[in-house]
Amino acid sequence: MTLKLLFINASLTDGGSEKAMSLVAHALASRGHDVTMALVREKKRTYPLDPRIKVVQFRYGSKSKIAKAFGRVRRIRALLKADDHDYVVCYMWDLNVTTLIASLGLRRRIIISERNFAGASTRGQLWRLLERWSYQFAYKIVYQTQDAQKLCPQELLERSIVVPNMIEVGGASVHAGSRTRRVVSVGRFNAQKNFPLLLRSFARFAETNPDWILEIYGKGALEHDLRALAVQLGVVDSVVFAGYVPDVADRIRDAGMFVLSSDYEGISNAMTEAMALGLPVVCTDCPIGGVALMIEDRKSGMLVPVGDESALTDAMCEIATDETLAETISEGAQASVVRFAPEQLVHLWEGRVLC
Repeated sequence: MTLKLLFINASLTDGGSEKAMSLVAHALASRGHDVTMALVREKKRTYPLDPRIKVVQFRYGSKSKIAKAFGRVRRIRALLKADDHDYVVCYMWDLNVTTLIASLGLRRRIIISERNFAGASTRGQLWRLLERWSYQFAYKIVYQTQDAQKLCPQELLERSIVVPNMIEVGGASVHAGSRTRRVVSVGRFNAQKNFPLLLRSFARFAETNPDWILEIYGKGALEHDLRALAVQLGVVDSVVFAGYVPDVADRIRDAGMFVLSSDYEGISNAMTEAMALGLPVVCTDCPIGGVALMIEDRKSGMLVPVGDESALTDAMCEIATDETLAETISEGAQASVVRFAPEQLVHLWEGRVLC
């Protein structure tokens, strides 16, 4: 049966949640469903979108954050009233709340999804209260892992379901031959990603591996602080802040390793894309179990405790000096991500979520 679906997304720019939603939308459109995606933030689009997906871009007459917030609720409500979609899907926690508020009284089946660690300190008290109140109106709640589902309020547990992130593996071209002596990492420069841990670990790593460099792809509010820390640690000449680039896969394809140093994650798109490229990966084993779901330690990646500078340094050193281990992890990573290809998971959406 063909379904009429509305996805409410922040944008199609550089966020992991936005990319994850676009993969689900693509997979469902390819199965013949009628898919519309509403973009609530006015940002330049950098993620490609299947031409079968209709796009509604919100526009706002005011630059005021408060005016935009109320305008967003009005526009979402108008969209919900204008068309009787079978299901409405939203991902990011703030859009979950906004969409549920906008849908009050309309009897729409709103499916929300937690894409990160629900216990993140970035959610203030007001947002937590709004979450707790508004989530009771959700038709279903999608979590990425069973550990994340454990954080679901007890009264909503029967409406919750676990569906991992889809991973785009079909277009991944794995590098053949020797790898460059580069440690690469990708992510927003915010507290969650804990790039200071990566910089400190790399400084220690560089003491015995001075011919390696660190490239960090991304942007964010903490960039000035991170640059200052690189100077303080004496590795400024070995660290490249490469900014946000749309072709990051091509830039990192032949790197010696990928490192994720986050304090918490859902299922990191950057990590999974690195695995699909066959990069040896070193990752913090952070809540909510998304990293551990993807990686078997020393077989498809290296897992280290969150915030453990010494363990992260040691793992990087092992990858750099043990070619057999690096090759084992590279092959294991590629095999691991195939389990999460869109064609493997789209049936979960059709059979367990959209029903």
